[in-house]
Amino acid sequence: MKKELFTAVFEKAKNQTGKHKPNSLSKHLSWVFTEDLKLPTSSITFVRYYKKYIEDDQTISFNPKTDLLNKASEYIGYESYEDFVMDKKILEEDSSQTTVISIDRIKEFEKNEGNLKSKLSIWIKNNHQIIIINTTILVMVSVLISSGIVTKRNVRWMKWHEDHYVEVEFEGSTYEREILVPYSEDLIENFKKIKNPNCETQYFTDTGKAITWYYKKGQGNLEIFTAPGSHPTNGKSLKIMTHHIIHKYLCDSY
Repeated sequence: MKKELFTAVFEKAKNQTGKHKPNSLSKHLSWVFTEDLKLPTSSITFVRYYKKYIEDDQTISFNPKTDLLNKASEYIGYESYEDFVMDKKILEEDSSQTTVISIDRIKEFEKNEGNLKSKLSIWIKNNHQIIIINTTILVMVSVLISSGIVTKRNVRWMKWHEDHYVEVEFEGSTYEREILVPYSEDLIENFKKIKNPNCETQYFTDTGKAITWYYKKGQGNLEIFTAPGSHPTNGKSLKIMTHHIIHKYLCDSY
């Protein structure tokens, strides 16, 4: 797991600096860890980790301490090294998820950094799915309506309302304020957000199969859904529920 962690750390450093040489990246990380993360760490230390974990130099026996692993995890958007390891294991267990550290996770964390211009750029990257979906739908509807193939009345739409999808009529003013998506009976019937999940909530079937998925927003704040797919308001992929997540965030006696 340490190799994956430091791969992500140096990848983020490359994105922040635009540089690729180990010495330049290590100097940047030394400054960030010392000034921002309040853990003084020399650039020489990061050079060693680059050689060991990125270049696979087997002659280096130097190992990172727990406090550095925690700060490195925090740097790429996790609460701790334990959180990083568990999230990595969850991704590996779920065949529908990639085993590579999500660049979107890094970008999401980076939206709190930089000046206003960089924040806007990161926001667009993080929300490109929603922007593309909205733009595509608007263009398609405009073309179809202008060509007379369909009218506003015979196109079915739905939107997210608090904890479930509801069917709505297409209105220009509504479209500008909210995200409308093509109607799906399956999502209408099966995709719900569970209110106030706790120890009594059924997260698995009697045979142990997960029937809930989650989205983690902030520290310890989870949103639980009854079907897989994407988050209805930000487009992020939902993760399949695990016993570890329930015990850590929802029910400590689970």
